[in-house]
Amino acid sequence: MNEYKINRERSTIANYTFIKEILYETESHAIQVEIRLEALKKKSSGYFDFIHIPDYDFKRNGNELIIEQEYIRRSDNFSHYGCVRQIYVDLISHDWTFSDNSPTNFIMSKSNKIYRVDLECFCYEPDILKRKKFWLPFNGYWMKNFDFTKHETVEFTENGIKPF
Repeated sequence: MNEYKINRERSTIANYTFIKEILYETESHAIQVEIRLEALKKKSSGYFDFIHIPDYDFKRNGNELIIEQEYIRRSDNFSHYGCVRQIYVDLISHDWTFSDNSPTNFIMSKSNKIYRVDLECFCYEPDILKRKKFWLPFNGYWMKNFDFTKHETVEFTENGIKPF
């Protein structure tokens, strides 16, 4: 996982991780998510062209799933909004993708890479039209650029992103 120098003398190193505990209603649901996380782990290195997947490990105990993942230090701006086209194309281009594409599930790191930070909605969807529909609930959430004062949002349709 990431190491960061945390004092001025640069003599102290700290590792940061993020731990997410999820309790599912049934063990079978937790097993399904576990299987998908295992598939993501096998694909995460170089599977997507634009987005990055943080290092992570997970374990399941009955209907509880614990994900421990690399903490991504966010850049000082929300410039991932300006990359919505690249994120969209990257995710609809793959049968294995993410079903929840809220902008809060992505982060621009200090090294200017776009990371996917919520991993449990990774899923297999072979139908590209259905993959495009995953984006419809987020009309009005993705900004066209990083000028939040204009509040110009991206519109998704079943055919793709409307030009802007």
